[in-house]
Parts: sequence; C-alpha cells; structure tokens
Amino acid sequence: GLNGNYGAYTADSRSVDTFVHDNPDFLPIFSAGDDEGQNASKVMAPSTAKNVLSVGASTTNPSGSVANFSAQGPSLDGRVKPDLVAPGVSICSGRGFESAIPIGVPCATGTHPNGNNMYMSLSGSSQATAVTGGSISLIREFIREDVGISTPTASLLKAAAINGAIDLGVADIPNTQEGWGQISVSNSVMPKYNGNSLTTFHENSRTLSAGFSTLYQFDLDPSSGIEITLAWTDIAGSAIGDQNESRLVNDLDLKLVAPDGTV
Repeated sequence: GLNGNYGAYTADSRSVDTFVHDNPDFLPIFSAGDDEGQNASKVMAPSTAKNVLSVGASTTNPSGSVANFSAQGPSLDGRVKPDLVAPGVSICSGRGFESAIPIGVPCATGTHPNGNNMYMSLSGSSQATAVTGGSISLIREFIREDVGISTPTASLLKAAAINGAIDLGVADIPNTQEGWGQISVSNSVMPKYNGNSLTTFHENSRTLSAGFSTLYQFDLDPSSGIEITLAWTDIAGSAIGDQNESRLVNDLDLKLVAPDGTV
C-alpha cells in the first residue's frame, strides 16, 4: 500500500498468508489504511492477504457509521475488504515518554516527568486496528476458558468476530466500506435475540481435502433464525500476474439445506 499497490495481493500479502498457513493459531490484524478521497480498492497491503483480519475505522458515537477517511475495498481480485471496522475516531491512548513531536491532542490526565502529557487522542484505521486487537484477545480468551477450545485457530477467531459484527447504517453487509460490520465482543461471545441468549457452535479442528465436503446437522428454533460464518486458512496465492484474477486457492462454498430440501 505504501508503494502504491492499493488493493493488490503483494509479496507481503503472500508472505503473511504463508506464515498463517504454517502457524494456524496466529491471526495477524492489519489496518486497511486511510483514504480521504474515498476511492474504491484503496485498502493497503498486507491487509489484502486472505488469512488476516483487515480493519477499517468507524465513528465512536452510539449510532455508529463508517469513518469518512477509512479506506474502501474490495481487493483488486474482488474479495471483501476490509473484513471489519472498529472505532477509530478520537481514540485516547498512551503517548510515549520519548514522543517529541506528537501528532495527536492531549486527552485524559497525567504527565510524564518531562511535563509532557501521558495521553493523546488520534484518529485513523491504525487506532481501529488497536481496538480490534484488544477485542480479538477477549474473544480468544472466552473461547479458551468458556467454550473449552484451548487453541482456537486464526480462522475460528476470524469467523467469531465476523459472525458477531454489527451492520452499520443500511442493512447491506458485506460491503466495501465496512466489510461484515463493526466488531462486537458481546455479540461474538454471548449473542442474543430479543433478549434471549442464543446457542453457539464452534468448529475448530476439522480439515477438508481438495474436492471433498463436510456435513453438519442442527435442530433449530425457527423463531431465532440462524447465522453461519465460514472462514478458513488458505494456501498463499500468487503475487504476480493479473491482479484481477482470484487469489483464492481453496474456494469453499457453504450451503444451508432446509428440512424440505430447499437450498
């Protein structure tokens, strides 16, 4: 992205995908970047990788909306990017003691021994990425301690975060501004419908060989509906060639079949 390869699946994107494929319990989280021009496919590499979580910025007000500087997707090969958004406007965080030329404004109280403020407020998808990192850590902790999955994979964490995301504004997710919505820890770990807690199911261990499928069967309460999120760790794609060609190596589809056979 910094080299102008906006939306592209670059060598850095490929390297990150290779790393996650070799270390499936590690979920890298990258900023989608900022673009005040709000042009299409301005997400930055390596957030264009397949096995990462690409994060855009949303406002911090209660109603919520996508920040007007958050870089838009999709990737040049048509994949949904960013994956999620998180609050990234006027985020108050720590200012380093050594920070000589801060670009933020003071917030909160407290000063360093040299008299500089301990905290400053900044806006950007980088701030949103930090918020997302903390949120994913809490989701991971819940899955480990309450669900009982000691080593949740990157794909499970990504699926849980996407499944619990909140659609901002018009109900139109996924889209090129917010991806699958704004991250919500509570919706991801303890979802509710009309005030009632919902049952969740997490699959963390099953693998598929090329050309095969797997089947799950559930008894459902139709009054609550169902939300299913499929995420997987893919083999790294090619960083060369036409960027408009799909970088998916394993292209999985999810089919939901009703009791009457309707797909």
